[in-house]
Amino acid sequence: MRLLDPDPIRVTDGGGEVLAGREPVTGGRRVAELLPRVGSRCRLQGPEPVEAGGEPALPYRREGAVRSADTRRLRGGRIVACWRQLAPSELAHI
Repeated sequence: MRLLDPDPIRVTDGGGEVLAGREPVTGGRRVAELLPRVGSRCRLQGPEPVEAGGEPALPYRREGAVRSADTRRLRGGRIVACWRQLAPSELAHI
């Protein structure tokens, strides 16, 4: 949990196309518990970031297709915000 700010926020965006969390998840413990569960469903595509929503992002694949892309905002070397893009229309170019 040292990588996380004491009060980070986690937001998912399905763009109305796919199911996503309706409310942001806040707090270090809640975000820390959520990240490995969600990440275990897909594989990180590779170490090279791509663009999603105009930001550098790490793409995740399942069954060969990009299913999500994650961006992070850092402050003082700690993660203060995590966004996961799930909308197929936003991921189609990856």
